[in-house]
Amino acid sequence: MNPSGQQPLKGWGDIETLSITPVEGRGSLRAFVNIRIGDLIIHDCRIIQELGKKPWFSLPVLSYKNQYGTTQYRTLVQILDENLKNEISQVVLSTWEKTIGDCNGKNTK
Repeated sequence: MNPSGQQPLKGWGDIETLSITPVEGRGSLRAFVNIRIGDLIIHDCRIIQELGKKPWFSLPVLSYKNQYGTTQYRTLVQILDENLKNEISQVVLSTWEKTIGDCNGKNTK
């Protein structure tokens, strides 16, 4: 990965975290993330972290209530290439770690 948070990936171009917007009071949701993969931009990805566990990256989902009032989630973007998914996750979570480090040190962008 280069210093700007971009990771070149063969066939796709660079993977870049465009923005991270931390959220509070939304359960295990920690942030919304916008990413760029080559010429493709994906908005509303998420960083999820359950209490006592490591954070993980999620592509955007649509939440809705079913006929019983239970919240359901539907995947909006699916990446079939496991290597690509892992690369995206690594880039985003690395940027997230730097972001929360900056926030904890009161060194925000």
